[in-house]
Amino acid sequence: MSIDQPALAVFDDKQQADLAVRELNHVGFPPNQIAVARQLTKEEIRESEAAKERGEGAIAGLANFFSNLLAWGGEGDTDEADFQAGRTIVRVKSGERDQEAMRILLRHGGYNRMSRP
Repeated sequence: MSIDQPALAVFDDKQQADLAVRELNHVGFPPNQIAVARQLTKEEIRESEAAKERGEGAIAGLANFFSNLLAWGGEGDTDEADFQAGRTIVRVKSGERDQEAMRILLRHGGYNRMSRP
């Protein structure tokens, strides 16, 4: 993994992704270096209605996520297919710590195109 390539992993289990993000935060990765994309639950959709009224819709955030993902070396169609299949995608862009981030993501059950089951 080069310094310019972010750590990116797909999780079949949302809770495992959440644990990975918590560990990333715990070891010093700030929130602005971590992006998470997953489909919302019905409760989260209801809660987001107020945000949509303020112009903060999830669709804009999702479009921005996939746009950034491509710019950061994501796989576009593959990543979007994983999202549509209900998987959680976590990416970390942190420069020299990307390998450390990837080890954390993999340890919590994440996988990427090279380690995809």
